[in-house]
Amino acid sequence: MMSIHSMLGFLAFGIDQVQSAESLAEATAMLSVSRVDRADPFTDPPILASWVEVAPAHKCNGRWQNYEKAASQYDCEQIAISWPAAGMPGRPFYQYNSGKGLCATCEDVLSLKENKDWQVYRNPALWPLKSMGQQCTGKKKRKQPDAWSQMECQLAADTLGHPYYQWNANKKTCSTAAKCKEEAASSNLGTYYKDLVLDHAHTDTRAHTCTQWNFAASLDPSLDKSFGPVVDPSYTLTKFEVQEPGGADRAHLNSKNGTCVLSFQNTDTTFADFTSDWANNANYAPVKKWGFDGLHSGLVTELEGLIGLMDFNAMHTECSVSLSVTGWSLGGSLAQLFAVLMNAAHNPLHSDLRVASVYSFGAFAPMSSDMRNDQAADGCFAGNQYYAAMDDGTGGYAADVIYNEKSGSKVHSFPHSNKVFILPTGQQIAFPCGTPLPDGYDLFAALNPTGGADWSAYLQAHGSYPFLLGCLQMPN
Repeated sequence: MMSIHSMLGFLAFGIDQVQSAESLAEATAMLSVSRVDRADPFTDPPILASWVEVAPAHKCNGRWQNYEKAASQYDCEQIAISWPAAGMPGRPFYQYNSGKGLCATCEDVLSLKENKDWQVYRNPALWPLKSMGQQCTGKKKRKQPDAWSQMECQLAADTLGHPYYQWNANKKTCSTAAKCKEEAASSNLGTYYKDLVLDHAHTDTRAHTCTQWNFAASLDPSLDKSFGPVVDPSYTLTKFEVQEPGGADRAHLNSKNGTCVLSFQNTDTTFADFTSDWANNANYAPVKKWGFDGLHSGLVTELEGLIGLMDFNAMHTECSVSLSVTGWSLGGSLAQLFAVLMNAAHNPLHSDLRVASVYSFGAFAPMSSDMRNDQAADGCFAGNQYYAAMDDGTGGYAADVIYNEKSGSKVHSFPHSNKVFILPTGQQIAFPCGTPLPDGYDLFAALNPTGGADWSAYLQAHGSYPFLLGCLQMPN
């Protein structure tokens, strides 16, 4: 990995190109060399049904079953989402029979019955269930007579700023509460709560982004610390480290007053130690793990050892306000994958810990299956995923890592989140969550148009994020 001194070349190179029309023309010609063999334009994966299966080979208890024809599970899911009209959060559950192409929405799953032809799915916007057969006590409890469905009840609680609501699916009664001390109640009454950790959102200012970069880059032993990054020493540091040939895999948890940042280390080994980080970066063969199909094999290897060291209960207590994850390069890919696992509705790691936002810098794609945030109604992660990029002047971009086939760009994709291309001038081109990325090709190929193996120009670009983001100024 290059030191910060050697990263300045890309920045100066790019700024000179933009300031000079002649140089810009030369850059366009250089970038066009790789157009013949570039990867197909990258887009987010096709939108598929995303609600998590909660009852395979079962169907709902019969109430609210208005059967409709649906050619696919996705079509059935859209019926559940759009009920009863635009602006409402939809049904809490739906069931689908793929053999007959039948769909029905469900108001509850209190009384399921076995049926091998049906599967039942849960709305990810539904707040977690706190308890059944219990109710909140206290004067702050409010009845909501206008709420005729569970999702309307939840909407009423959210509008009032109440983190609890109670819903009796049999009697269609709703009440909300600011606090909840439980007492016995009807067995059909469920108490649901809002995850306040997930509800906490950061303002995405430059200062906040630079803080995330500092945490991400602080794990890289090769960076010149006289230029940065600077990490606030008042944070409490917990280290998770696994030794390997040529280096170590590391994740550091920094916490302060309930706010946490978990950072994952970038590639720290050399080409000579190809049996560790570099081999894992290139090992993008899809593998099934943690209830997901199509995970990047090398990332699974890197992450598995680290999460084996983590006490999620202790982290949940320590990160009572929020947890964000961050990483640069390999570290960013690990941060993205970790966030998907922690927020997955099927809870593969058996944890109450949730990720509020994800920041990555030059990260390659973690998995081929749909990477949604199951704890957000729109499936999107807060935060930004940054990529150093160059505009070729014709609407195409050469971008860092995102189109790189050797790390799996033709196999894997990225989480539902905001992507940001940063040009050498510092200009940011944002692609909000759900927006397809533009026609593009790999930055390494663009900076090596003759097809050689000279990594110097690319590594300067790959390490230029603190300057492109304005976190550091170029020294004279």
